Amino acid sequence: MAGAALLGDAIAVTQPDLLAVSEAIEALLATNNHRGMDRVRASLTPGYLLRAAQTIRACSGRVYILTGFPVAQTFETDGPAGAMALYRLCQRHGKDPVILSEAAVTEALSQQCCCYALSQGTQEQAQKAAAGLYKKDPPALVISIECPGAAEDGHYYNMAGEDISKRCVRVEPYLDHANCPTIAIGDGGNEVGMGNALESLSALDIRPASSTCSELIVADVSNWAAYALCALTDWLDDRTMSAIADMQPDLEHLVRNGAVDGVTGASTATEDGFPEHAAERVMQAVHAILFGGEHAVTTAYVNGIFTPLSEARISPMDRGFLFGDGVYEVIPCYGGQPVAMPYHLERLHDSLEGIALSPSHSDAQLHALIDELIRRNGGGDLGIYLQITRGVVERRQHAFPDKCEPTVFAYTFPISPPSDGSIESATCFTTVTRPDQRWGRCHIKSTALLGNVLHMMEAVEENAEEVLLFNDHNQLTEAAACNVFVVSDDIILTPELDHQKLPGVTRRQCLELLAAHSDWAVEIRPVSLEEVLSAQEIWLSSSTKELSPVVRVNGQPVNDGKPGPRWSAAQQLFHQHRFSRP
Repeated sequence: MAGAALLGDAIAVTQPDLLAVSEAIEALLATNNHRGMDRVRASLTPGYLLRAAQTIRACSGRVYILTGFPVAQTFETDGPAGAMALYRLCQRHGKDPVILSEAAVTEALSQQCCCYALSQGTQEQAQKAAAGLYKKDPPALVISIECPGAAEDGHYYNMAGEDISKRCVRVEPYLDHANCPTIAIGDGGNEVGMGNALESLSALDIRPASSTCSELIVADVSNWAAYALCALTDWLDDRTMSAIADMQPDLEHLVRNGAVDGVTGASTATEDGFPEHAAERVMQAVHAILFGGEHAVTTAYVNGIFTPLSEARISPMDRGFLFGDGVYEVIPCYGGQPVAMPYHLERLHDSLEGIALSPSHSDAQLHALIDELIRRNGGGDLGIYLQITRGVVERRQHAFPDKCEPTVFAYTFPISPPSDGSIESATCFTTVTRPDQRWGRCHIKSTALLGNVLHMMEAVEENAEEVLLFNDHNQLTEAAACNVFVVSDDIILTPELDHQKLPGVTRRQCLELLAAHSDWAVEIRPVSLEEVLSAQEIWLSSSTKELSPVVRVNGQPVNDGKPGPRWSAAQQLFHQHRFSRP
């Protein structure tokens, strides 16, 4: 037999997000399609990369990795480099890998990997050798990458149709005798395991291999498939992606030990005629799929567990769900670096104190949680949503119990790159004005945001993006989701803080930056409706918007209806100093 069935056959049903990720990477790996592998990919059951990754994670014990394709009087770079990556992957995941190949390959890899040299011989001799090895040291998994496979006539052929049987080690018995799952990786149709796609290969001008395997993986270059399999396996384990920084050094090591490019025949650290560092560009695209693409799966945190956001679960008896009994923070992160973390944590503690909820995490623990969440979601430009509720109760009642274990939930979402203060980079807002009808404790960053939501819908109904709110004295409080600055008579105005206004972190940073780096007049005082309607400029401030210009209020332009020079200068200051330590 060609190995036992792989684990995880139900993934397509139970984990559709993961299946979409796998399919996106599978399509990426066959994008060039210079050997017709995209046609082969389409004939296979989607999700094969995911199933292979799940199988690697699930197995325990010995993993045999077969590799080595003869070219001229030596071997090619494609295959052994991927085998080295798979070897390290198995080590990272607690497996016991051994590379099996012809003597020239094992000699080249022996200083870095545990290897076992296979001898050339007849099919009967190869079967006897495989049976003997497996009896002594049985495998939990067998992986073949870029190994020549026999055609139906029993001979081995290269892509040009030349018979290379005399140079080939027969590796089929090592899959046939494996009483465990087998994975095969190939890029041309003449490799071990390609019998899984024999019908689609019949349309190609090659002598296809006929042997089969539990799971076939195809790609434009076999090494690339191995690197992607490593990345997906690591990502499934903890939602991170190994850097696979050894790709180019591995190729250079192989060339120093006699390997050549399998297409050009040159002693260059390249694969199948592609330019140097081509694999790195492919892996950058894999990274984009895993962490920022259409099919990216966001990792969330719930009460000590990191999990895909789609699988995060919170009890319906959580008081945050029943009453909005909780607080939250939104922390921007650019290039993997959080902005103003001390200010956000300070406000979080103030909000917790405001609802009489004792913190369950220290600042150091929250820092570690957020850093890990950023790492697991690939860094970059992210918004970090952190929510702490009073937790789960046995029965619903308004008064909260003396003791209750808080629920801590966090996840990330992509945010746009920040403006540098130029007019071209500005995100302009139109607004309407409304009486402030929210509750009387807006200084607490509560998850109970229905008042804000209803006000925001008033803006949406008027084809605006925000709503400016005013108290009973027609004085500006804030916007539905932002603090507000007004420029009037060349003075920067913003309302003083009280129970009707959230102490915005960006507002705080802006005031500090203006005090430290400008000579502008700034006044923190009541701002009237008349001053707003006649303003030279109006800015919104929030963690994910930073400073954004308002260009219309109630359908009328603010000044000339364009972002003003004070906004531009202030946002340039913010752009230069957003990471300055508060």
